[in-house]
Amino acid sequence: MLYPEYLTASKQYLFALGILLFCHSVGADIFKWVDADGDVHFTDSPPKDTKTKKVTVKINSYEFVKVVPSKNKVATIKKANPQDKNITMYSAQWCGVCRKAKRYFKKKGIAYKEYDIDKSKEAKLKYKELNARGIPVIFIDDTRLNGFSIAQFEQVYYH
Repeated sequence: MLYPEYLTASKQYLFALGILLFCHSVGADIFKWVDADGDVHFTDSPPKDTKTKKVTVKINSYEFVKVVPSKNKVATIKKANPQDKNITMYSAQWCGVCRKAKRYFKKKGIAYKEYDIDKSKEAKLKYKELNARGIPVIFIDDTRLNGFSIAQFEQVYYH
């Protein structure tokens, strides 16, 4: 149930309105400015009489999962045992979706090779060669998943 049971209909309306107003304030703007000592600051409200620049924040992760089949013209042999498939993941330590994928792999006992694009120059270079726009990027043999969801992963992994 969305609303607490003890609220009347009018109080439920006010409760919903409060939630909407709170959610709107969460998406506040970010401003960059430099103080008199040359220190750079980022705040959600710019100081008065100071030149500021509005900053656009872009999270480098996929918003939805996209399955990209292999472009290999040679027919891929389907492996009878999913455990025989090679799993490779390009990730970053700060990525919550990457952590979700790793927890899932551990829970299911799925072996995988991980490349952290922030910790390895080679991983970052390979990630760029893939023309990736977010993380995680997961390969199940030749099939590429941009992002991670259990349903999409299992659809490719178990078939």
